[in-house]
Amino acid sequence: MVQIPNEHPIIVRNFRKGDVEELRKLFVLCNTGDGSPFQEILKSNLKDPISLICYSSFALGQYLLIPALANLQAGRTRAILGALLSFAGIALFILVRKYIRKAVMGFCEEAFRTDLKDVNEHYGEGNFWVAEEVRHLGSRSHIVGYVGLDYNSNSKAALEDKTRSTAELRRMGVSPHYRRRGIAGMLLRALIASAKAKSKDATLIEPKSGRLEGGCRRIVLSTSDFQQPAIALYRKYGWVAEKIVVSRPLGVLVAALKIHYLALSLDMET
Repeated sequence: MVQIPNEHPIIVRNFRKGDVEELRKLFVLCNTGDGSPFQEILKSNLKDPISLICYSSFALGQYLLIPALANLQAGRTRAILGALLSFAGIALFILVRKYIRKAVMGFCEEAFRTDLKDVNEHYGEGNFWVAEEVRHLGSRSHIVGYVGLDYNSNSKAALEDKTRSTAELRRMGVSPHYRRRGIAGMLLRALIASAKAKSKDATLIEPKSGRLEGGCRRIVLSTSDFQQPAIALYRKYGWVAEKIVVSRPLGVLVAALKIHYLALSLDMET
């Protein structure tokens, strides 16, 4: 258990079954709250081609509408066209923003249907951690961060590793209300320490899947271009860039995302 001094100390511990509901609420907050990928995508969307079309439609509509209002009888057709173009620009802009939110919430729901449906079943006991703020007596402690190490990863890097010694870091998140307090670093240190300890005592715990629970020599992860602070943190702890893939998870309405793939070699990490 890791701890840092504070009025309300933060500790890193293994996930417990009783954490499920709180973890799910925090997962949604981390993906939609301040500084989240959702908020960064919304900012980026302001400069996307689809948004420029919205601005142009609204501007042209106003250009036609405002002068026509001075003489509705003579410029009725122009006023109607201007109003329609203005409305279309606003409506399309709102629809795109709602679409982005729906896509992000869909990502969260997919997580709840897959690995976060039963954390200990998917990750195994002791392979998912939460950061918890410990309150004073009489007050309820609560979770402020989380991360998992998936030894049964379906990532391309893990599946292509014939030595079966690659695990995947997944679901890293810290509450937007508790950032800049070193919590993400605490979670990473706990994860790395666990992986290194288990690599010294490799055991095959899932014969049917053929995946190693121990024997981890490499930890891979992927994250988007919208999470630059996270990328910088991973590099600080030894992860190195392997490749960048351009993806369009939100479709053609939103600019393409750059997905960064990084890897940490535990043989080299000290």
